[in-house]
Amino acid sequence: MVRQDPRPADACPFERPFPPDFDECPAFEERRFVGLDLRHEPLEPVRTCEHLTVGKLANRHYGRCALGTLADRLAWVRQHSA
Repeated sequence: MVRQDPRPADACPFERPFPPDFDECPAFEERRFVGLDLRHEPLEPVRTCEHLTVGKLANRHYGRCALGTLADRLAWVRQHSA
């Protein structure tokens, strides 16, 4: 029996937050995100990816790659490494 992956094709498949030595995604571009608490004080920085955005399904949100699917990410890497 083949199990269907319930995630959309553009969903980021990696555990977050990204560890310091993260290198699983070839299109990963580190960015630091500093959120604010309710008093507008900065929180601890979080490592994230430049391409990580929010996708929306009918009744939930998910971490999505703005570049698209794995094939799209690999094509982006080929284009930007030339």
